[in-house]
Amino acid sequence: MPYHQRQMDYDWSQSAMPKTTSMTTTSRMSNQHVQRFPCGNCNSVFSRKHNLQYHLKFECGQSPRFNCPYCAYRTRHPSNVRAHVRRIHPGNTVYVVDICKTELLQFT
Repeated sequence: MPYHQRQMDYDWSQSAMPKTTSMTTTSRMSNQHVQRFPCGNCNSVFSRKHNLQYHLKFECGQSPRFNCPYCAYRTRHPSNVRAHVRRIHPGNTVYVVDICKTELLQFT
């Protein structure tokens, strides 16, 4: 029997190949121990200890220290101020005022 005829006669619905499902991935992930690092001061939970340490040092219980140079917008992350300046104050120089330091963080 020619090769192309054998292929056409094959019932693909009853394939003998094992089906891969997300079940395998899910069961593998459930076997791994996922550590959680909760903050003792608030409801935040982190997957990495470093992120908890950063949160405790710079975020939790701290007032926002980065200020927009053009309005009263303040946040705990300088990247939020840069995005704010680009979005709300287009055409102006993008920089961040750190109220804990006297220097300006300038970005283009």
